[in-house]
Amino acid sequence: MNISSIDNSLQNDDSSILINRFIDIYSQLNSGNLHLLDDVYSDSIVFSDPLHKLESLERVKSYMAHMYQNINNYSITINDAMVANDQAYLQWSMQFSHSRLNKGKLISFDGVSRLIFDQKITHHQDYYDLGAMLYEHLPLIGKVIKFTKAKAGQ
Repeated sequence: MNISSIDNSLQNDDSSILINRFIDIYSQLNSGNLHLLDDVYSDSIVFSDPLHKLESLERVKSYMAHMYQNINNYSITINDAMVANDQAYLQWSMQFSHSRLNKGKLISFDGVSRLIFDQKITHHQDYYDLGAMLYEHLPLIGKVIKFTKAKAGQ
């Protein structure tokens, strides 16, 4: 999916071209084509999410290679995007399965990425509910977390 299919008001400037390329790459990314990240990430990329903070393109690619070895049925869908002032915000939905989580069944959750760029992306920060991605699907502790969330929502 590209930005123009999300928001027709975005111009076809360098920023939008970069973010469209990022979206295209992430829609097809797997362990065999991590070299595609070279097109959009700077060599000194800082990538962070609730579990990691990685500094350098090589560390990001190494992390992703390891991730792809441990998950199945991975997909990410970009639902919305906004680009302004050398930053982009992408709202996405992710699905994956892991043999040790949720009895191997599909896990789905939503998140947002903040991208900062110059000519390439220099910072990539992912925001998502770590409970929805991981903790709720762990044996034993998952039931406690789901129960606690249900009680807190009453």
